[in-house]
Amino acid sequence: MDGRLLIVVLLTLACPAALAAVEIPDCAALETWVSPMPVRPPPGYKSGTAADAQAWTATKRRITADILSNESTTATFGSPFRYWTREELDAVRNAMGYCQRDATQARRPDDAMRLYLVMPLVTPYEQQQAGPRSAAGAEAAAPSGGPGHGCAAVDEWVGNVMSQTELVARARAQPHGPDIYAIRAQEKRDLLTDEATLAAFGKPLSRWEQVDYQEYRDRIDHCRLAARQASDGDLGVQLEVGRAAVVDYWSRR
Repeated sequence: MDGRLLIVVLLTLACPAALAAVEIPDCAALETWVSPMPVRPPPGYKSGTAADAQAWTATKRRITADILSNESTTATFGSPFRYWTREELDAVRNAMGYCQRDATQARRPDDAMRLYLVMPLVTPYEQQQAGPRSAAGAEAAAPSGGPGHGCAAVDEWVGNVMSQTELVARARAQPHGPDIYAIRAQEKRDLLTDEATLAAFGKPLSRWEQVDYQEYRDRIDHCRLAARQASDGDLGVQLEVGRAAVVDYWSRR
């Protein structure tokens, strides 16, 4: 085989993206692509139950992985997600944003919500594969808007916060135990650990600055709006508790 041809073949095998650029499909195709993403918990879900919260988070992670798989993205965009450039990622997100607005105006809230939930997850493949990090060394490698730090991570952050109904029921079941205010106070302390805030926002609370606080508070508000649009009242209460924890902490600094 000619040496130059051999080099071309090897480069093609190493970088198949060179053969297929991302093609942005129409809104109908984008909506089909994200259609497996659930917009509300399954029937019987109890937001204050750790087992249910963990199962719900695991379900969303599995579905997200399927949506962003190389097979799914190749079928929709003509190119596997693994090889998308930053310019192509931006183009896909921009198209999703346009289609989300179009679906909202057409009064198709579920389609709009699915696009909204998946959009922040369209980040570089290398970041998607980074996996869990410790609070000590992760900050430099995990930008605040990076993988997993959209509403899915924020929702998971408050996943163990009890709904108001469950909170009252627990307090009544333990008449000599902590009252509802003490329980809520402990939940807020748990939310504010460096480990918890790193996983949710990409930066541990002990290293937040004013600009970080404003950005993350706004993100929580954004996710509260998403929960309201999805008619998920329990999640809305959980996010309100999370927001209160962050605001109270920052006001006392």
